[in-house]
Amino acid sequence: MRAFIAINLPVEIREILATQIDELDKTAIHGLRTVRPEGIHLTLKFLGEIPDTRAGDIEEALRQSTKPFRPLTLKLSEAGTFPSPESARVLWIGVAGNTAVLNRLHQSIDTSMEPLGFAREMKKFQPHLALARLNDRVKTKDRQRAADLHLSTWEPVKNGFTVGSVSLMRSELHPDGARYETLANIPFTG
Repeated sequence: MRAFIAINLPVEIREILATQIDELDKTAIHGLRTVRPEGIHLTLKFLGEIPDTRAGDIEEALRQSTKPFRPLTLKLSEAGTFPSPESARVLWIGVAGNTAVLNRLHQSIDTSMEPLGFAREMKKFQPHLALARLNDRVKTKDRQRAADLHLSTWEPVKNGFTVGSVSLMRSELHPDGARYETLANIPFTG
C-alpha cells in the first residue's frame, strides 16, 4: 500500500479551503487538477509503497515519537506556489501558528521512521496544504494565470485550529484523484 503520515484537518478548515478550490476550478485551465476538500491534509512524512504487515510497526513508532507532544494550535496563512508563480506546478496554502512545535513533531517522526528503513528527509520541512497541481502540458501563461488568481484571492485566516493527533494514512490513486483512508490515529498524550 502507498502510505504517509499526516495531520487531518477539521471540517471547518476544509470548508474554508473548499472556497479557494472553487475559485481555482472556475479558471477551467486544462491540466489544472484541484484536490477534493475532504482529501486535504498536512503531510508530515511520505513513506511510499509499504507491505500491509509494516503498518503495526509504523503505528508503534508513531506512538513513541508523539508521546511527549500536547495539542498545538495552527492556522492557515499565506498562499503560495511551487516552484514559482511563473512555473507553478503546485498551488498551496501555508500553515502558521505553533510551527516551532510542528517542526519538532516532524523531526521526531522522521527520526522514529529511520530504524524502520525510511530515509530521513533531506530538504527543510515546509508545512503546506496542496490545493491544486498543474501538469506538464499547462502553458506558461495559464500557469501564471492560475498562480495570480490563487495568490490574489486568498485571505489568511485569523482563527486557529487545534491539532491533537497524527494519522497513518493510505492513499489509493484513481483516475479522478487520490482517495485516502486513515489506518491509525495517534492522539498526543504529553
